[in-house]
Amino acid sequence: MKRIGWLGILMVVLLVGVSGCTDDLGTVDLSGVVDLSLSHDGWAYRVIGTERIYQTPRSAYQRLDEFRGGLELRPVVRIGTDDYMIISRFDREFQTDVYHLDGHRPVRTMILKCNETGDPWHFRLAEGPFNAVKYEFKRTGQIELFFNERSTGADYIVESNYRIESKAVREVDKTGKFVQKHGEFQWDRLSVSGSSELRMGARQCLTGKTSVGGKTIWFYVLDWDFDGKFTEADRVWCDYNKEFLNFNETIRLTGSWQAAKDNTYRLRLEEPAADGKPYILHIEIEGVGVR
Repeated sequence: MKRIGWLGILMVVLLVGVSGCTDDLGTVDLSGVVDLSLSHDGWAYRVIGTERIYQTPRSAYQRLDEFRGGLELRPVVRIGTDDYMIISRFDREFQTDVYHLDGHRPVRTMILKCNETGDPWHFRLAEGPFNAVKYEFKRTGQIELFFNERSTGADYIVESNYRIESKAVREVDKTGKFVQKHGEFQWDRLSVSGSSELRMGARQCLTGKTSVGGKTIWFYVLDWDFDGKFTEADRVWCDYNKEFLNFNETIRLTGSWQAAKDNTYRLRLEEPAADGKPYILHIEIEGVGVR
């Protein structure tokens, strides 16, 4: 009973603490306009393809590389007015390529990063000491490259990564001896799991900042649909609440535990009125947070 009483008190303290967790800028009016300038510091990626595998191998003597084909990706992406196929695959080695679908021509890319770590592909799932009970192997890889797209004139960054791991656990009896059947060792668990992902983002973006309540907040307008333009179909990244935001939707820019404690806003994008003029981000307040 005493233990239950202390647990109850702890839960009450935690609930009180959480309910009082409010953002300092939650009820500060952040509305206004932000002048945006063109930048090549874009870094935010949009996921364009994912794959997951979970398989039960037929035998513990299969090799790790027999399962990597399930991690290959081939999404087709529209950039500007052209279509591209981004391929992440395993030939003799892990590689990522970009092809223009007009004639399936390869696109010239520059590799920024390429690394793989972990256990060798040629390992069998039960590779290692014969008397071991459990074998576990893991391998990961990452490629980062960029290329220039002709219809938009912009640079695009592609990031490809994968992970794969295997587990093989022998079946043992109550005395700890390996179980055999018809002269073959039995396995309590055999599994191979993994995932792969392709992400892409444009380096060209719009950036601007505002200072409110003693804090500086940066906004980034990202060419989310890869059309080479900045419109309200794109996304905004706010470095204060660390979120991607949509235009013309009710949003929060702050992060109190209870949403009702924060002001709500609506974002709009105004295109330049004339050459040489900036894009303008409009931040309009919609609702007032309650304290």
